[in-house]
Amino acid sequence: MKAVIAGGAGALGSSVAKILIDLDLYDIHIYDIIHKDRAWRLGPIIDDVIYHWKSVHDMDPTDFENTNLVVYASAQPDRPLGISSPAHTIYENCMGLTRVLEACKYANIDKFLYPGSGTTFTGVPHDQLPVTESTIPMPTNPYSASKYMDEILCDTYRRCYKVPTVILRSGLVYGPGMRLGISVAQFIIKALEGGVLNVTSPEATRTPTYLEDVLKYWKAVITLPPEMVVGNIFHSVYGKEYSILAIAEEVINVVGNGEVKISSRYEKGESLRGKPVREWTTSTKDEYLGVKLEFDLAEGIQKTVQYIREALDI
Repeated sequence: MKAVIAGGAGALGSSVAKILIDLDLYDIHIYDIIHKDRAWRLGPIIDDVIYHWKSVHDMDPTDFENTNLVVYASAQPDRPLGISSPAHTIYENCMGLTRVLEACKYANIDKFLYPGSGTTFTGVPHDQLPVTESTIPMPTNPYSASKYMDEILCDTYRRCYKVPTVILRSGLVYGPGMRLGISVAQFIIKALEGGVLNVTSPEATRTPTYLEDVLKYWKAVITLPPEMVVGNIFHSVYGKEYSILAIAEEVINVVGNGEVKISSRYEKGESLRGKPVREWTTSTKDEYLGVKLEFDLAEGIQKTVQYIREALDI
């Protein structure tokens, strides 16, 4: 069988590639704009995949010939960049996906997996929290809006062209291989250096989930029969809500160093109706998928600290 991972050099794509290698069922084709020599997350498995240095905007039906599984992990992934460059973010996220869906609409694939985002729920009124898979997203920033539009595209191509899409929404994902610009990583770096953890939007919340737990959902969806997962939305989340301030404080508790400096400033889209936004996402389908999560925030941060120490030699 053949699997195509668009954006396979990133944190999620490379992790899914490792799952597929362990399953030993697929010839794995990875597409990314990162040159093969700089795809460091794939280093241990680079000889086990077929690497294509190619943008999703240039993929065509020939890339999906005889393909069984498609994982779309390509994105402009940063919420702050979505604030300063909304047109770029929406173009990259929506048009890139459209190009790949167009290329897939006549391919005889079994599953097309798309990673949604829990930040699409930051506009949901607080009295409707926590959200579940059936809650309607209400984005409060352009990045989250682009992710919700991508979900709509996936659903539309499934209904119109029978592309067998599945959506897996995550919260704040952290762990080995994560991008170091993410808040959790920045907090850990500052704490390891004994510095100041600058916390903006302090009472805005997220649902942090350790990467290893997130990947359990992906493995389940990959291995289950298509009729059990296609057309569904799954939340790959630990399900516990933390404020940005509480996450920073937990980092200090785990590392045993650093200090918090709280800013009263809220970034655009991080407050609404005079209140901090809340992203509290839960899953109702763990039992259905046979998934059992292991890592609470303290345990996950501890394991992430080890990764960052090694990555930055701190």
